[in-house]
Amino acid sequence: MANSYELWFEDWNNWDFRDLRVLVEQQPDGSEKVTVIQVDSSSTFDIVTDDGTSLLPNINKHNWPGRSCVTPMGQASYGINNRCAALASGDSRKILLLDYSKKIANVVGPDATDQFSAQVAPRHHGHCNVLYVDGSVSGFEPVEIDPVDLRVHDALWKPTRDQPLASSNP
Repeated sequence: MANSYELWFEDWNNWDFRDLRVLVEQQPDGSEKVTVIQVDSSSTFDIVTDDGTSLLPNINKHNWPGRSCVTPMGQASYGINNRCAALASGDSRKILLLDYSKKIANVVGPDATDQFSAQVAPRHHGHCNVLYVDGSVSGFEPVEIDPVDLRVHDALWKPTRDQPLASSNP
């Protein structure tokens, strides 16, 4: 499906990001269907709305097959790097997630479609929080992490395995 994506979660155990996998499918009315497609963890997970309402409680490795829910329509608070699936062990200080007005920050690579300055959501006194692949968090002014600057794009956003967009010549 063209309007679907997978999310892989880590329970802070072995850092393989395969502990919970869900398929998110956008629905015609703007809601999203979330289907659990794998649980490989001794942890229990809950899928909740931004107000804490539980949509899918107590997901674990014994009861996950076939479980799904439909999320209500809503706005995103955070956007995930559109090339997150290509991020690997050498990308620990690359941006994974940030304060953003769309669920996917489509700002990485030559085919990126988002205008970063129009979608970034600096909610913290003009700064936005950034979650790195290694799990650490930092705050930045949007201009400091704007991938329109190709040096910033390559240093903070682009997976190491992708070709750089910035010229190697200064």
